Amino acid sequence: MERNNYPPAVVHSQSGKRKERPHRTEYITFRVTPAEKQAILDDALRNGHSPSDFCRLRCLKQKVADMSDEARRERRIFINMANNLNQIARHFNTEGATPRTMAELEQLMAKIHKQKLS
Repeated sequence: MERNNYPPAVVHSQSGKRKERPHRTEYITFRVTPAEKQAILDDALRNGHSPSDFCRLRCLKQKVADMSDEARRERRIFINMANNLNQIARHFNTEGATPRTMAELEQLMAKIHKQKLS
């Protein structure tokens, strides 16, 4: 089988870093029942992947990350909370904790806890 010597594609990750991904030029096909096909399509859609990406990840025993809109939104909220926590830690490390800042922090934590429960 002849190998193509195409240069790898360049993709940008969410962090803005460049990383190379090889061109996919080979095909693998397999037959499934209509029910199996629908199950694959449903799982791929639910996880935010194309059917090809979903099957590739599953066949190569790689983790199928949940890339659905809901999961992305939850990850973004978590990242924002982590950034806020880092900013608070930096403030306390440089300015020190005062009774006023501690009271404000406790109010914020109570507000977050209340939102989490609703």
